[in-house]
Amino acid sequence: DFLTLADIALVCALREGFARVFDAAFRKAFPKVCAWFEGCVAMPQFNSVLGTVKLCATTEKPQPVLKEFLPPVRSEKKKEEPAKKEAPKQEAPKAAAKAPAPAAPRDD
Repeated sequence: DFLTLADIALVCALREGFARVFDAAFRKAFPKVCAWFEGCVAMPQFNSVLGTVKLCATTEKPQPVLKEFLPPVRSEKKKEEPAKKEAPKQEAPKAAAKAPAPAAPRDD
């Protein structure tokens, strides 16, 4: 019928799960969610943007991360930093007590 922003947000959030992780055995426990999702992605508004969404048959296994994408390993030894001489802290001058502001002139 019509779509709401909540429908769009939820379909986009669940799309990868339905395409890669949620196999038939998992989807069996959530028939209404699956029917709603399939109804939404069948609408032309979603089809034009997302294309055809195929539900996964088997759950994908996690892919190992390639070493070239891992952050560089830092060595355990820390470089010894030369001892820093602490400068004596200078005390901030105390604020002088404020004198009361002069009274505004009266119009008599």
